[in-house]
Amino acid sequence: GYIKIIKNTKDYYFAHKKRSCIVRQKAEDNLALDLTVKENIMLRLKPNSFTNYLFPSIYFHDRINKILNNYSELKKKLNQPCKNLSGGQKQTLAFLLVTLNNSSLLLLDEFLSATDQNTKEFLNSLSQKYALKSPACVIIVSHEIELALENADRILTLKKGKLVSDINSNDPNWNKNYIKSMISL
Repeated sequence: GYIKIIKNTKDYYFAHKKRSCIVRQKAEDNLALDLTVKENIMLRLKPNSFTNYLFPSIYFHDRINKILNNYSELKKKLNQPCKNLSGGQKQTLAFLLVTLNNSSLLLLDEFLSATDQNTKEFLNSLSQKYALKSPACVIIVSHEIELALENADRILTLKKGKLVSDINSNDPNWNKNYIKSMISL
């Protein structure tokens, strides 16, 4: 992708690829669907010591169990291809995978839009917990104004690729009507 900063367009994709992670709207874009849940996780893990290189099966087994400890539905499907998971399970796995990278930037691009209400609430809660405990900058792209008002501390409103407003949660304009008015400009 490209980022335009004060009329200077730069390609930041390769320079920041290792420091940033994206969860896209379509779950299929986030995972290797023909690989199992376990294999998708293993692709993201790196042994962190010589011992782990010598005994990778022990390392991976322990790490995978720790990662999926609170996600029994995914744990049950550990050896199934990701294409057999529900949309919500795919998005949950995609989110868990990007949190393994310790990135300085996490972009969640409409990652809640194709999920049912329970999964949406679960992933929203999970992303909020991650944002609070992680030093990463978490950017959530959403068309859901209520979701943004409830969870964000800053909202940037774009229209046709142009910034039309930038407000933080202390601003008196921090409300649904103001944001809608910025969108309809």
